[in-house]
Amino acid sequence: MKSGIHTHDIPMLVLRVAVGIIFIAHGWMKVANIGPTAEFMNQVFGGGGTFLAYLVGYVELIGGIMVLIGLWTSYASIALAGVIAVALFYVKGGAVFRAFNVPVFEIDLLLLASLVVLVLKGSGTFAVKPSGCPCCIGGKTESGRPSEPSVVYPNEGR
Repeated sequence: MKSGIHTHDIPMLVLRVAVGIIFIAHGWMKVANIGPTAEFMNQVFGGGGTFLAYLVGYVELIGGIMVLIGLWTSYASIALAGVIAVALFYVKGGAVFRAFNVPVFEIDLLLLASLVVLVLKGSGTFAVKPSGCPCCIGGKTESGRPSEPSVVYPNEGR
C-alpha cells in the first residue's frame, strides 16, 4: 500500500484549521461572557441557561481545539454538528433570517456541511491522530496488522 501525502491531505488540513478557529473563537466568546450567554439561553430555551451556556461554550471551545489539531476529529465534529444543528433548526427556527439583507443562516449551514465532511473523511494525515483511508495511516491498524476493508461482503468468506 502507498503511504505519504495524498491529494486530500492539504484540503483536509485547511478545512480543519478554518473550522477549528471558528469554533474556538465562538466557544471562547461564550465562556468568557457566560452571563450574557446564559441570559440568551434562558430566553431561547426557557430555563437551564447557565448549564447550556457552559455546555455549548465548552463543546465549541474544546471541540474546536480537537478539530484544529486533528485529535479524534470525527467525534469532535459530531458534537459540534449537534450544536450547529440546534442553532440552525431550533434557535433560528429553520427560517431565513436576514440582517442587512444577508441571510444569517448561511455560515451555520456551511459549518454544518464542513463538519459532515470531517465526520466522513476524518482528519487526514496532518493531525495528532490521523484518520481516513488506511493508506493515510500507513496501511496498518493500531495493533500493527494490515488494515481491513470497512465493508465486508457476504461472498468474501469472512
